[in-house]
Amino acid sequence: MAVQVARNLVVDDYRLRKARPQEVDGSAWLEGRLTSPDEVGWLLSSMVLKEAFHHLSTNHREALYETFFSGRSMREAGQVLGVPSGTVKSRVHHAIRVLRMVMGVVENADDGAGEEPRVRYPSAA
Repeated sequence: MAVQVARNLVVDDYRLRKARPQEVDGSAWLEGRLTSPDEVGWLLSSMVLKEAFHHLSTNHREALYETFFSGRSMREAGQVLGVPSGTVKSRVHHAIRVLRMVMGVVENADDGAGEEPRVRYPSAA
């Protein structure tokens, strides 16, 4: 629940900045001394992602690490992990689905076969 609240706050802040121009007043000089919103957003996003990673199995975490964070291909990751590349693909696919579910990204179940899945992001309102 707290993860969803943090995500919604980040989304709300992003949408607010995009919806209207930034206001300028006499305190503009303070902006350089304070943490920028991008750093705060990055920090909140990393906290949400870290929490979501706790829901993954060790095998799924290892597959994601070897492919996304180490930059290896599925074949190379399979060699490092000692499993076939198809197994790595499957683990990465299921890990991403779990992360999306935990982070509140909803996929439509009635998507047609062979089509790109349409992803709905829950509104922050």
